[in-house]
Amino acid sequence: MNYASMASDVLDAISGYAGGSPYLTQEGLKNQRKRIETALVEMRGAISLVIPCFPYKSKNRKDKVLSPRADLGEFSAIARLRTITVHVSEITGCPCDLFLAQDGFVFNHVDGIPDEEVAEYRSDLGGMIEHLNCGGNLHLEGLEHYMGDPHAYKEGRIGAIKKRLVDEFTMSNDQVDAIADRDENVNHRINQLERFAKGENDPTEGESKKSYRRRMRDMAKKVWALSEAWSDMISRQHPYAIRFSIHPYSDGSTKMPVRLVDTPDNVWRSPWMGSPVRMENSDRTYIVPKRTAESMGLRVVEKEGRPWCYRCAGQSLPSAMALA
Repeated sequence: MNYASMASDVLDAISGYAGGSPYLTQEGLKNQRKRIETALVEMRGAISLVIPCFPYKSKNRKDKVLSPRADLGEFSAIARLRTITVHVSEITGCPCDLFLAQDGFVFNHVDGIPDEEVAEYRSDLGGMIEHLNCGGNLHLEGLEHYMGDPHAYKEGRIGAIKKRLVDEFTMSNDQVDAIADRDENVNHRINQLERFAKGENDPTEGESKKSYRRRMRDMAKKVWALSEAWSDMISRQHPYAIRFSIHPYSDGSTKMPVRLVDTPDNVWRSPWMGSPVRMENSDRTYIVPKRTAESMGLRVVEKEGRPWCYRCAGQSLPSAMALA
């Protein structure tokens, strides 16, 4: 079996879903090809994939998302991920399992999202996977599974699980500061997370600008530390799985960027950070900020009693957005 040639074919296939990320490098892709070849050897010709994703909907319901529930955006993303597994299976001749590492319970206590909302969102995702999962190769996992207690939420132990995550596996803010002081890449990532936090959280009544900035900085450091702990857990759980990332920033060496959904402005936007727009008489679905769809006067379509998507007719969405 020529695993080297097969690894190159697999890499070409999954690179096609990277959405033209400008951060990919030839050296990074070379390293990724070696990782895929190692996985093929260890797994006897099979490839598995893992992606941390689908935490919960943005709490900015005014400007970004339709509702707290999963909608056509998530459905489209899961359908794309399933298509990737089909393409990989066609190359290897083996089933390709994809593990969706749903990280809502990893971060929701930092963002102030209720556990019940995370659980309802996950239930929506489970229904979508059941609908799409013809080959049974999509697997929805969460913090409870990685901590060895898969029934923790249903049996009221999710709080204890999250405390263990923080106490036993996650760096303190002081430890994060020490790393950021000597690693410019980490400091840059924390700066990005701080800007993101400011887009999700307004100052509280009476909060000074200095206190607000400090609170957002602390939140960013906590999210980065939790991300590192979560990443380590995923690597231990799936040591030979090819790791996908929803962000375009990777050079491809350890993570392959995957654009889950299309956007008309070419900005990488996840379905839980935007609203889906379905083009009439077309299979295309775009993710845009809710405020953009609203400014265009698009109609909301419901499905099973919850907002599902916006409908756009009469013109292409990119030109419609230019007019918005």
